[in-house]
Amino acid sequence: MTHRVTTKAPAKGVTFEISTLKWVAVGFVLFKVVLIFAVRPVGDEAYYWMWGQNIGLSYFDHPPLNGWLQGLMGTFLPWNQFGVRFAAILTFIGTVMVFRLWVRRLAPDNFEQVFWQLLVVYLASSPILIFTTLTFSDHLLVFLIALSAHFFARYLGGADEPDGPPVSSLYLGAVVLGLAGLAKYNAALFGIAIVVVILTFRPYRRLLRSPHLYLAGLVCFAILLPVLVWNLQNDFASFQYNLSDRYYGNWLTNPDWDDMAVTLALSAVTFAMFLLPAIWRTFTSGPTTGYSGALKRLGLSALVTSTLAVTLVTTAIGSVTPIYWNIIAFIVILVFAVLALRRRWVMWAHVIFGAMVTGLILINFAVLPVSSLVGQKPDWESRALYGWQQLADRVEALAAEQQPDFIAATRYTIAAQLGFAMGTTGVTSLSSRVDQYDFWFDPAARAGQRALVIVDNDAEPDFGPGYVEKRFETLQLVEKVVIRRFGLKMNTYDIYLGENFTEPASQAPGN
Repeated sequence: MTHRVTTKAPAKGVTFEISTLKWVAVGFVLFKVVLIFAVRPVGDEAYYWMWGQNIGLSYFDHPPLNGWLQGLMGTFLPWNQFGVRFAAILTFIGTVMVFRLWVRRLAPDNFEQVFWQLLVVYLASSPILIFTTLTFSDHLLVFLIALSAHFFARYLGGADEPDGPPVSSLYLGAVVLGLAGLAKYNAALFGIAIVVVILTFRPYRRLLRSPHLYLAGLVCFAILLPVLVWNLQNDFASFQYNLSDRYYGNWLTNPDWDDMAVTLALSAVTFAMFLLPAIWRTFTSGPTTGYSGALKRLGLSALVTSTLAVTLVTTAIGSVTPIYWNIIAFIVILVFAVLALRRRWVMWAHVIFGAMVTGLILINFAVLPVSSLVGQKPDWESRALYGWQQLADRVEALAAEQQPDFIAATRYTIAAQLGFAMGTTGVTSLSSRVDQYDFWFDPAARAGQRALVIVDNDAEPDFGPGYVEKRFETLQLVEKVVIRRFGLKMNTYDIYLGENFTEPASQAPGN
């Protein structure tokens, strides 16, 4: 089939020396290398690694694909940063290959220039660089959404072809989108974006008459069956948590406009602040037909759909959402921002800003929390990256001395990071909030047992010792472990010995 290419290559004024672009890309890849090897596993990374050591149909917080992949990595890789993040190296390579597929169709006459510009822009977007290097589910999400967009663009772009659209691309896109849904629930936003494109563009609406569109939807749904079966087996716990329990009841009638505005601003600034004019031009110009037009429409639809959804979630959860929750919005549209660039300085401003932000994040995670440099108390997520081997050594020594029946922590991330540092899946979570550990831990089998319990001394009340005190007949403090970095205090962990474990009280619905 012949594919029409309607996108013009970048104007001469916004071309760059390809060798320069390659060196800039290498610089950002070195940032990824530092992040892989110099930063201890973040709490959620260690948590998902533990999922991989306890393979199930699905899990409480997210669908299972990331856990399955981490389980595969754990069969032949060591328990270290490289082992945890190797899967993200593979998906990064896969994403780069998808970019090559895009650019060969969007700008075949200027392939090298546009490809290297796109790769640099992508890597200079600090949330994308960070969350395609850490093994949160987003590294899978980015790769699979990008690949799914390629297949759906091939299908939709062929709507005007005499032979009709390539049905094989439709089914491939459905399979890959289903896999994206197995990685993270918000892949559904890209599915919604596809539906919006089909419904709002007249040439695509005729595709609604084809049974293949609906059969492809069934294929996508079938891939998600492990998630449905797990929820059926567990009283729809994951669906209830992600669709109901974590939200406030009055968020629709009493939205928090300030938090919504902050979420929008942070998303725009951190992902593509200097590229916003180029993205805006994409709405009003550029390709309209063929593969290029279809991919552009998918990118714009994903940008709007994801941004609106994340903004609404901001007020629903009662706080500013994490920046990376809106990563779907920028996966596809960045290639068209590159094609719409009009000024060289815009590109370099994006690169310099991204390098500065990513550099500060690496210092924060690998050297010392940045807030400590200005005399402020480090935030919990930053200081929680330090001192795990020190804590693990003390817990192992106390376990040898006290001979507890099990070891626990009062937050799922502490349990996972401590277990990872000790090289064991034997550390569990005893928290007032439900997490995946609750589906592995059998409290009845542990009745009457004694345990070492680790508590973050500076944790919020939900993760303090109060809830655990109700689970044991006695709870005695045996040691305080103070974590310091270059002489500055990061954390204090209290280690308790609990006697005579009892059945749990009710728990809050989330972590």
